[in-house]
Amino acid sequence: MYCKKNVILTIDQRVADKIYYLRTEKGISSKKLSEEIGVSRQQLKKYETAINRVSASRLLLISKALSKNISYFYQGIKFN
Repeated sequence: MYCKKNVILTIDQRVADKIYYLRTEKGISSKKLSEEIGVSRQQLKKYETAINRVSASRLLLISKALSKNISYFYQGIKFN
């Protein structure tokens, strides 16, 4: 059975993982990225662990700060 809640949680976790992976791969500190996107380091940590959902506007700021197209964060997500 198709469960929207599970799909949403999966997408949120995938986006969170990609934010963390890309930030660490580029050697950008959480302090620097949080300052660039206008949130606290604690909030960024919540985004990177999927405790808090990233809004579309904030994800756009993150994608620009990490020099990636916003579509990068959704690549590989399958909808059945």
